[in-house]
Amino acid sequence: MGGHILFSTLTNESLGCPNGSKWIWETFRQCTEETCDYASAVIGMISMAVYVLAAIPQIIKSARCKNMDKAISIGLLLCILGGDACNLIGCFLAHQLPIQIWAAVLFTTLDLIMIGMFCFFKYRNRNKNDDLQLSSVYVFLCLGTVMGAVTLMGPACEEDALVVSTQTGRRLLATRGGSISMLLTRTEVIGLIIGSVSTCSYIGGRCFQIYRNYKRRSVEGVSFLLFLFLVVGNAMYLLGLFLKDPPARRTKADYILAHVSWLLGSGIQLVLDIIVS
Repeated sequence: MGGHILFSTLTNESLGCPNGSKWIWETFRQCTEETCDYASAVIGMISMAVYVLAAIPQIIKSARCKNMDKAISIGLLLCILGGDACNLIGCFLAHQLPIQIWAAVLFTTLDLIMIGMFCFFKYRNRNKNDDLQLSSVYVFLCLGTVMGAVTLMGPACEEDALVVSTQTGRRLLATRGGSISMLLTRTEVIGLIIGSVSTCSYIGGRCFQIYRNYKRRSVEGVSFLLFLFLVVGNAMYLLGLFLKDPPARRTKADYILAHVSWLLGSGIQLVLDIIVS
């Protein structure tokens, strides 16, 4: 619930990783020749698992309390769906590895399950004033489905082969680890745009939930574990980025600067998740 898939252009230097972990290279195409790189990759995988687990406690609690339509903001659910949909579209446009695509599909599926539960309880507990809001949710979902299908059916990027780089986690999109002053390729521009949109969606969703909690003066029906897992996932993602060694001929400052938007986005989400929980 809140992330980007990372991709970059395949270069001759990255066609193999003889001195790195074989299973990480074969699974994520991430070369881990140094200890920090290996730790960064493992932390990224753990953060991905944490993101997957985040939605499950809320689904269980909503099924028990039967008040999801009152406890959870529809703005939060729709914004998270929008962010994860951006990641899924980016995976197809960037020809990501199957594990990255399936991760994005899983995130989106969990989002749709939660939205489906929201609509069910909203319909069951509805009154006349709720009909317009419920209709707007259906319209949003229909438009989002159509737009996503059209985008995925469009021509893919005509760039070199693409591979995963720098991190795994739920952050599925990012630019190459070089200086941002370098000329960006079409693929990198797409990654920057989609990553920025998804980050804004995730942050906006938290703001909706904070307002909902403030308006209700209660967090009844909201799973504490949902936001605890999100806090842990974002914290591990940030740690993984800082542990990652910069590419050859790049300084740590260049690497951090190239990823500053994702670092800021994760940091803001981390703070907002703590406030919500």
